[in-house]
Amino acid sequence: MSVSNGFSTGIPLLDREIGGGLPPGSILLFIAPPASQSEQFLYRFSQPRETLYSTTVRSKHSIIDAITRTPQNIAEPTVEDHTDSPVTQIQKAVGRLKKESTLIVDTIDPLEENDPADYTYFLNDIQNEIANTESIVILHAMKSDVINKNRDLTKQMADVVFDLSQTQKNGKIITMLSIPKYRGGSIPAEPIKLDLTEGISIDPSRDIS
Repeated sequence: MSVSNGFSTGIPLLDREIGGGLPPGSILLFIAPPASQSEQFLYRFSQPRETLYSTTVRSKHSIIDAITRTPQNIAEPTVEDHTDSPVTQIQKAVGRLKKESTLIVDTIDPLEENDPADYTYFLNDIQNEIANTESIVILHAMKSDVINKNRDLTKQMADVVFDLSQTQKNGKIITMLSIPKYRGGSIPAEPIKLDLTEGISIDPSRDIS
């Protein structure tokens, strides 16, 4: 399922904000707090195309169960457990990607602890492979008080960055999505306020201070 300027994210409001979708051959870095509902986004990202879902922390069965219990989800990605030797297994997975497909890595955090030179080689290898298949890779990364040693490298290598943040105000959780980077495209001037109570939609309220 493609759109005017690229592949749909599976979330129409985001497609509109980035001019139509993600360019084929892109790496998307999706950064989110651990306690947020970031998995909702991952499940939606898997909807438009054939998707391989690589889990590096949670078990394969927990991912499948969570997807099954998500009412808004209609996707059935192939889920693989890459908790053991994730770099090697994900490299092999990228090599198996079909044309115009999606790979989700949930999460990239364990891989960021590798030697910087080895991690750079890994990211370059991914970029070369997805360029050949015109696919996209989504790297799910957790926000933390202690920044992973290669997080800045991940940001540098990514073509697009989505940054999810959450705060509490008057007993309500406020969710904001910033898009600070979109290589070769335009980015929204302001963060997008989201409502995650029932799926993913734009929050129409204006009080974001």
